[in-house]
Amino acid sequence: EEQLFHGTPDFETVCCICNQSFDCRVSGVHGTLYGDGAYFSKSASYGNNFTQESAANQQRFMFRGSVLVGRFTKGSEGLRRPPALADRHRLLYDSVVDDPRSPSIFVIFQNDQAYPKHLIEY
Repeated sequence: EEQLFHGTPDFETVCCICNQSFDCRVSGVHGTLYGDGAYFSKSASYGNNFTQESAANQQRFMFRGSVLVGRFTKGSEGLRRPPALADRHRLLYDSVVDDPRSPSIFVIFQNDQAYPKHLIEY
């Protein structure tokens, strides 16, 4: 389990995440370099890249959540689920990352892998 950041573009998205948690089916609209899932980062500054100031009060929103990353491998564009483990064709990795040796970006594909713990408003 990792404590990771997830930037959100608007208050409507914040409300959806608060009510329904993270939804991997609608994530990744701002980039899918490592796959079509929900993106999380060890770095708050990276998460900030995916936020936008609200027009009304110039606020931004970001979540810090618990993410079950499990076994991971390098992600790639177009993945809709993690690839199969090399030694077990029927078992999949749990998530994908930017760099398996020193990951800073994690992508998950199942909604139950993440829980929004803290909403950061700034």
